[in-house]
Amino acid sequence: MATDISEESLLSDFLDNYALDNYESSLTQIDSIINKFPSSVQKNDYLLYRGVCKYKLGKFEDALKDLDEIEKDSSYKKEYNYYLTRGKVLYYLCKFDDSKKALSAGLELNKDNANLFNPWIKKVEDELKE
Repeated sequence: MATDISEESLLSDFLDNYALDNYESSLTQIDSIINKFPSSVQKNDYLLYRGVCKYKLGKFEDALKDLDEIEKDSSYKKEYNYYLTRGKVLYYLCKFDDSKKALSAGLELNKDNANLFNPWIKKVEDELKE
């Protein structure tokens, strides 16, 4: 008799792989969680994880789709990782103005993480100068 695996169990397995930077496996796992639990209260968190996995794998357009999906939910509290990932993705898509906006918004909300944002903001500004 097959037993349903809980969302928490699947998430735990995903987080183990994610922590080890196994982004291909992590992407497969987080896709499975999103598909199996489409109405989860954690869906935006899952989309962010998936976006990060896609970013790490160089799938920038796909990552941006997940980040755009999160953007539609005005009730979702966006943390530094959202803005940092969005800024990096936009940078690699050569959307430098949008990248700077995302990174600056993230820095404004997360001044404690300036060391993560400032190097990327500088990279974007260097591109904008050219």
